[in-house]
Amino acid sequence: MTGGLLFLLGSAALAQVPANLVVDSVPAFPKELAEKTRPYLESRAAGFQDWNPARAEMLISTRFADTAQLHLVKMPGGDRRQITFYDEPATGGRFRPGDPDTILFSKDVGGGENFQFYRYDLRTGETAMLTDGKSRNTGRTFSSDGRWMAFSSNKRSGRDTDVYLMDLAKPSEVRMVMQVEGGGWGASDFSPDNAKLIVGNFISANESQLYLVDIKTGEKKLLTPKKASYSNANFAPDGKSIYFTTDEGSEFHHLVRMNLETGAWQTLNKEPWDVEDFDLSHDGGRMAYATNENGISVLHIIKTADGSAVPLPKIPVGVIGVMRWHPMGSCSASACRPRARRPTSTPSTSTRRSSNAGPRARPAASIPRATPSRSSSPSRASTARRSPPSSTARAPSASPASALFSSTSTAARKAKASPFSSAATTTSSTRWASPWSIPTSGDRRATASRIWPWTTA
Repeated sequence: MTGGLLFLLGSAALAQVPANLVVDSVPAFPKELAEKTRPYLESRAAGFQDWNPARAEMLISTRFADTAQLHLVKMPGGDRRQITFYDEPATGGRFRPGDPDTILFSKDVGGGENFQFYRYDLRTGETAMLTDGKSRNTGRTFSSDGRWMAFSSNKRSGRDTDVYLMDLAKPSEVRMVMQVEGGGWGASDFSPDNAKLIVGNFISANESQLYLVDIKTGEKKLLTPKKASYSNANFAPDGKSIYFTTDEGSEFHHLVRMNLETGAWQTLNKEPWDVEDFDLSHDGGRMAYATNENGISVLHIIKTADGSAVPLPKIPVGVIGVMRWHPMGSCSASACRPRARRPTSTPSTSTRRSSNAGPRARPAASIPRATPSRSSSPSRASTARRSPPSSTARAPSASPASALFSSTSTAARKAKASPFSSAATTTSSTRWASPWSIPTSGDRRATASRIWPWTTA
């Protein structure tokens, strides 16, 4: 009789697991336990993508079905409105510079990684493919006036990532700017007069190169002859210098400014840690950058004229993922994942009206944990790259001097990838306001997204 009872309990337990899973010596568990743990196993993170260049609106990426899609948030506290609906993830969402009604993004088919670029018109809801539909297209960047897109494609050989130029008003008119050998090439930025490109060649995690390329002739000049890692190169607004990060002559990646006429450069940061990301304000007056200090992100903002630091409020411990200055003024957004945060309530709908229809992510349960301490001694542990943020971002207020800080409650790491295969982004601030909280469903680590507005000095 006892044996029969054990057999029945075992059958009940096995009925709750997939048929193709062999269970051995696993105790029976109640169905209610599986339901309680579900919110921690179905994470619905959201990540900031871009600011609308003319309106106080924000583009984010989040998943409400099987894949992450692009959504628009039109006001602080507003619900997201989904604008892409595909079986594959829609990635790299960016507004066309200077055009508040055009969004550009990337997508492949069937996980084949032959990425194509698309244009979405917010006025009509129509989407158009810009590339050939067959080759692999990556590493795009846009001119500041929004006319041109430079990108890499393997359509010539199937292997080499040649650099091409597309007139976004006439996407069928594409021409090769630079024929290369190898699969690590990609355009990083346009010069202000659209005459030159910075092009990077990613060789390995420890070696890469930066070139200055004449768009008309294709002539290239090597800017970084020494063997080292170089990434995230961007022109200064005057076109006379460029900014990038490098580990040349150092154990850590530091932020430098190179004079294009003389080739001389100046190190801008003093921290003995890796600079993981940076962004220059549109007027060139301020630089925001994030250092990885033993796995914890630290935000810095300096004045480019004299290198002096801009005072910042205390930021929650976590990993900064996305930072970007707003085109309309001195503001930006960043995403971070604090490691020990409890979710709180969402903003009151009586004071923050919803602007978009659509369901909100359901709240997850809170799991308290100890906050990790920050070590003051540098180590190579800080050089490990970390995962993109799981966070919900919100649009700025009407004032162009306001910005948002978005975060959720987990931290992870990621392997190094080509610094030229994706666009760089960044942040700024001086004074925090009261935090908002956006509950999301998450795994055992993620609990909620929190938004801190601030104003710049």
